[in-house]
Amino acid sequence: MEDVSPVERATQTVEFGVDMSTQTHMCCADIDVLQAQSQALLQESPITELTFKNNNERTHFYTGLPSFAVLMLVFELVKSRFLSRTSVSRFQQLLIVLFKLRLNLRDQDIAYRFVPVLWKTMPMQFRIALESKVAVIIDCFEVFCEWPSSLEARAQLFSNYKHHNTVKFLIGCTPCGSISYLSAALEGCGTDKTITLTSDFFDYLLPGDVILADRGFDIKDDAGFYGCEAKIPAFKKGKQQLSALEVETTRKIAHLRIHMERVIGGVRQKYSILSSTLPIEYMTTDSTGIPKVDKIARTCCALFNLCPAIVRSG
Repeated sequence: MEDVSPVERATQTVEFGVDMSTQTHMCCADIDVLQAQSQALLQESPITELTFKNNNERTHFYTGLPSFAVLMLVFELVKSRFLSRTSVSRFQQLLIVLFKLRLNLRDQDIAYRFVPVLWKTMPMQFRIALESKVAVIIDCFEVFCEWPSSLEARAQLFSNYKHHNTVKFLIGCTPCGSISYLSAALEGCGTDKTITLTSDFFDYLLPGDVILADRGFDIKDDAGFYGCEAKIPAFKKGKQQLSALEVETTRKIAHLRIHMERVIGGVRQKYSILSSTLPIEYMTTDSTGIPKVDKIARTCCALFNLCPAIVRSG
């Protein structure tokens, strides 16, 4: 039997009238019908207030609230909490939250329903420079920590780049400057590539995603294994000089990666604890199984995302 989650099975039962709980196989005609229905769904207009107006049954199914009037009352109470975005309205942002809580839909399913295509929110400078759908810009940032008494621990935490004991995080941001990924804290001795491959970064990417990274991230082959593409400044690799095309591409990538440096600098500036030297006990695991340094970094990044975006969307 095809691996279908209970939520997807229930949704298909409602929309298509097919009892997926008892069906063991599907004929070609059934598959064609499902594909046609799915394609029609993707071509519908974005979900707005009109989708639920005067339809309490639909409102209850998708949000759990008893009526459209109650939905609008909730929206009036919380709309000031949502940021103004070009891709989705404040009302749609509320619906995204309710859809996730009510039906536990996958994030990509929600993206299809609300049509906030990555290209639509891509800053114009990204569209002009690379003409590709950049999903994430990555880099590593380090946080100083005190010297441990153990010589072995010192060797693991010592960063040749910072000439100090550090923990290192892999951080990713969207083209609009929102932090979309933060790894667990790892030893400062690790290289950018090692940190990336040790983390769960690739688990969150989709086939076709484009990654911008610096030369230290020699991950083109690894990204290709996941169906993604890593755009990295060109190396000379024994050549006397780069070609004109390589020079121009490298210049464009370097210019766009400045946004990642602005994000890291912005987080450090707003929350100076990340620019200080943390006590060594912050590196150890507590009762929750998560080191305090991880909690600090994640909290700072989450709070940073509540601030205005550093890059204007297109």
